[in-house]
Amino acid sequence: MSPGGLIGHLVRQDQSEVPGVRKIVVYELLSLDGVAEDPDSFIADWANATALDGGLAEFARDLKQQRGGDVGVHASISVAQALLAADLVDELRLVIAPKVAGSGRRLLDGLPPIQLESIRSEVSPTGSLLADYRVVR
Repeated sequence: MSPGGLIGHLVRQDQSEVPGVRKIVVYELLSLDGVAEDPDSFIADWANATALDGGLAEFARDLKQQRGGDVGVHASISVAQALLAADLVDELRLVIAPKVAGSGRRLLDGLPPIQLESIRSEVSPTGSLLADYRVVR
């Protein structure tokens, strides 16, 4: 796997979206204290994913301009952080488990200030918080 991580392509059926403009949506599984490390221990197959070599930010900018559904970034802390730092992420969709990990890499460590707007939140049947945020520019 390249250091760039995985970018999966998701097709979103939202008719209110502007045709031809794609969003980059980061999906992350976190503990309550923000640890996002080692999702491979509880995630099955990475279907429809592409390993990248090279310029992640440039690739993501180009991908946003192409036709198609939203671009999903799944469970790669380094890719999510790089895209957030480059101001390329449009939404964060988080699953926050009711557990304190205590240690491990955190998704938002080392990033510049980012303003977010809550667009959805609910509790799953297992007690995890499902929280979606839009990046405010």
